[in-house]
Amino acid sequence: RSPVGDEVAFRFARPRRRRLFRPPAHGEPPAQPMAEPAASPASPRNVKAAMARAEAWASTWLATHSATAVPSEADVLGALRELGTTWPTQCRPNVTDTGRPVPGFCSGLVLALGRGARASLASQARPQLTRLLTRFCVGTLPKTRDGKSFPFSSLQVNFNYRAGRHVDANNIGPSYIRSIGSHDGGELWTEDRGVLDCKSRWRLFSGNKEHETRPFVPRDRHREDGTVAAGERISIIAFAHSQYSKLDASTCARLRALGFTAARSDGKDDSFFEQYRIERTYLREDQNAKFRACVALRRETDGPRATLTEVGDVAVECYGRQAARGGGWIAFRPSAAAEAVVLELAPNSVGIWCAELGWVLEDEGARVDVVDRDGQTMAPPQRRTSPRRCSSCSWPSATRADEPAARVGGAAPPKSGQTWTLRLASCERFDLYNALQRATTAFARRVDAMAPGTPVVLAIADTAAAKSRPLQAPFYDALRRLGAPATPAKIEYRVAWAFIGYKGAPAGAALTAVGTRATLMRLDARLSRSTSSSSPSSATDVTLQPRRHGADLVSIVDVVTGGGQDAPVADDDLDAPAPAAAPAPAAAPAPAAPAPVAPAPAAPAPAVAPPPRDEAVPASRR
Repeated sequence: RSPVGDEVAFRFARPRRRRLFRPPAHGEPPAQPMAEPAASPASPRNVKAAMARAEAWASTWLATHSATAVPSEADVLGALRELGTTWPTQCRPNVTDTGRPVPGFCSGLVLALGRGARASLASQARPQLTRLLTRFCVGTLPKTRDGKSFPFSSLQVNFNYRAGRHVDANNIGPSYIRSIGSHDGGELWTEDRGVLDCKSRWRLFSGNKEHETRPFVPRDRHREDGTVAAGERISIIAFAHSQYSKLDASTCARLRALGFTAARSDGKDDSFFEQYRIERTYLREDQNAKFRACVALRRETDGPRATLTEVGDVAVECYGRQAARGGGWIAFRPSAAAEAVVLELAPNSVGIWCAELGWVLEDEGARVDVVDRDGQTMAPPQRRTSPRRCSSCSWPSATRADEPAARVGGAAPPKSGQTWTLRLASCERFDLYNALQRATTAFARRVDAMAPGTPVVLAIADTAAAKSRPLQAPFYDALRRLGAPATPAKIEYRVAWAFIGYKGAPAGAALTAVGTRATLMRLDARLSRSTSSSSPSSATDVTLQPRRHGADLVSIVDVVTGGGQDAPVADDDLDAPAPAAAPAPAAAPAPAAPAPVAPAPAAPAPAVAPPPRDEAVPASRR
């Protein structure tokens, strides 16, 4: 305690980052143990001298080439190989479990502790090397969908270490990676795109998804003088820092002068990044207003009461918390005499909503005992029962008529003049977010207790589970008993997901769709049951057919921004490395080209012989 009053003196310490273990699931490769980077005995003085040699190499190249010339991969390697093994190091606890610094550096925009967003020390101290790297990236990166240069504010350069599975914290999302040098392996595993071969080619990936470097082996290389040099794997990652648009004027001007293409001081996002910014955060109030208007228009023009026209028609529409705190609806048409019943999903409700329907025998022309959204019972007076509400939701359910249990689900075969109709048997929200184990067990038991042929509709109106506590195998086993594929799609944190199936359905017979956290989705199906089956308690007489060609997936980003945004290109044919620069014209002879690592000339000028002069590369090839 402070001697003055009740003030308390505290000691502040930087909190340690805690690594959360997430087991791989559903075809995802197991996390590879992180390889400890080779310890570098180089002193800071040696590292500084090595960086100075690379700076001199880059300065010579830039001085002997035109302002529009594009460095080749060999040029970049020539500069970076001047470092040898004496690379600067970085503290990156999210990519290694050893706690030791890793060899590499970041050029461009970084978030300096206590200083905010600024140009990194590496780019300020070695501006020519930074310009060489940015010119190489601008000239060889694939163009965007609209033919523009890919915007980036930072370049991460790594040397000879394998990054463990991680997610980039300060990355807006779209990133390109390229590995250079003499090595085998070293592909990039990504959570959403699998394994990407990035050797000598740019490959697009999302820094907001888990990714890691696969094992690699450096391959010795032979110099032109006959000596053998150790191989290396150098990776370059181009990305945009999340603070790129909130810079002070001097930092913005410095980054632009160094060749970085994403740097602003007005606080506004480039249209290219607006969609990715929305995907990482929640909609603003004005954006939510646009989204609600879109949902209302969809309900008016393509709503369930207008589109569910036949008995057994079922539909579900849902979206996650990113838009209007989540929500959606589940609807079904119980009988020809009744309108569609619409069940509203409460916003901001974590877990999975489960609507269990039941088959009921009705005489032809009879009205089904169903309660609509307004609580109005549509059954004949002699069979009316009071409305009731489900225990985990905010909407009234269909009431069961006072009929023998044998007439619901496992009923006797229908008599002449009777048809199968639908009732809402139960509804429940399984809170897999706050009580994963208990809710998983409850959901599996609920599915086990269902009669064969029982229709089930599932939806997410926020998020199914926590990011650090993914859904477990018993949950996916229960989905398989409802007709999910043998390998169900993985339900990730805050993704949109919907499902229509029935108990005992064959594998893959159910309708299901998975979107992103920025997806508004709808599924439509038609359920029917044979009236001539002698085994009504079996699932073999139930049919489920889609009513639309696939799921209706709408991008929430397109809804609130108007659509048509520019996007990066991930096609393999555009990821091929750019051709080498053309030779210079005869009128301007150039000095002889050096070997990848050339000895220093006797002259007191730069320590590396200048590379040959290149012609400007046409814009169409850059």
